[in-house]
Amino acid sequence: MNRNPVLLFAFLTIGILSFPSQSALYSPYVVADYIYDDNLFRTTNDNESEAITGDDDVSESIYHFGAGVEGELNLSRQSLSYDALIYKNIYDNFSRLDHNGGQFRLQADYEIGKLILGQVKYRFTRVLSDFEQYQVFKKSMKSIHTVSLDGEYRLTTRLNAIAGVDFSAVDFTGRNTGSVNKVNRQETGYALGVKYNTRLDNTIGARLRVGNTRFPDRNVFLDDPDEVDNEYAEQSAELFVDWDVSVHSNLSGNIGYMDREQEHFSSGDFDGLVGSVRYLWQPRSKIRFDLRAHRKLSSLEGEALNYALTEGYSIRPIWDLTSKVRLYVQYEHDKQDFRGVSDLDVGIESSTRKNTTDLYSLGVMYEPRRHIAIEMAYRNGERDSSDDQRDFDYSRFFVSAKYNFK
Repeated sequence: MNRNPVLLFAFLTIGILSFPSQSALYSPYVVADYIYDDNLFRTTNDNESEAITGDDDVSESIYHFGAGVEGELNLSRQSLSYDALIYKNIYDNFSRLDHNGGQFRLQADYEIGKLILGQVKYRFTRVLSDFEQYQVFKKSMKSIHTVSLDGEYRLTTRLNAIAGVDFSAVDFTGRNTGSVNKVNRQETGYALGVKYNTRLDNTIGARLRVGNTRFPDRNVFLDDPDEVDNEYAEQSAELFVDWDVSVHSNLSGNIGYMDREQEHFSSGDFDGLVGSVRYLWQPRSKIRFDLRAHRKLSSLEGEALNYALTEGYSIRPIWDLTSKVRLYVQYEHDKQDFRGVSDLDVGIESSTRKNTTDLYSLGVMYEPRRHIAIEMAYRNGERDSSDDQRDFDYSRFFVSAKYNFK
């Protein structure tokens, strides 16, 4: 396992514990999960399963054990919040996939005088890549580093100028796609805009963003790597809102126009509307609905194509059966239109695959004590693709338990 999150975990914990208790709040915790998946590699049929693993049975039991700490530190008008987790995943049948993973989140909220405020964020995640795009029996670990700096300057009592810069790097290990050695990528973005806060603390604004994505280890024509790669640039303009429609409902989201231009292959270009919206509605004290919709470009880990245009929505009703028991149902629907340059057809500008994915979930959350949280859920998913070899369905059951020591 990459040592960085472990060192950060230890350093942060020791540093926070050294502060007086009145300024530092922290809560160590442990987690233990059991997961059963009847089609781990998302194969289409028994023949494909046997070709990948040597066995037509691709069901798996996964045991997940982790330890972490979360909390915050307040110093005058500045604050620091964090969450660090390290874990071990053990596979019952496919032990080759056993791995260590983790995540680390650090956020600093700052104020400078009476006019400037903002946030600095860092997030690190190390996980096993999923098998939805590549049905290959390999342990490919994915590490994601994300850094962002956002700031606001008060122009008037209610109008703020906003600016931001962000950087992310995605690194894969254990993945080899033939003539393409790596699919690592780096993304950089810059944003400027304005935000208006109403008397009732509702927010509306506009933002311009420019960005660039590079694949430092990937070149389409390996015999002339300095001339051709899959780099692209993006520009977008969007409106965003966070509005309490009523006492029991809230609408948030963004909608805008994006233009993407690829350096060498026009098949990767895109221009059109993108956005996402979320509506939270609580018609009764114990019943609420979480409704979401989106139209976005998804990189899908950069593993199959440069991107897919994804349109979808989700519906999630939640019932508080008692003060300690919560029941939820969720339905998710996505349509993916794959575009860009295929890594499997190096140098050929082609993309024809279209997927439709449906996911159904039923779960219950139980908190028998203040320090204990338990969740059980069943999920069923299916994908219908224009390429029949990409169809699959699966069922997954999991039980999760978390114990906080404070």
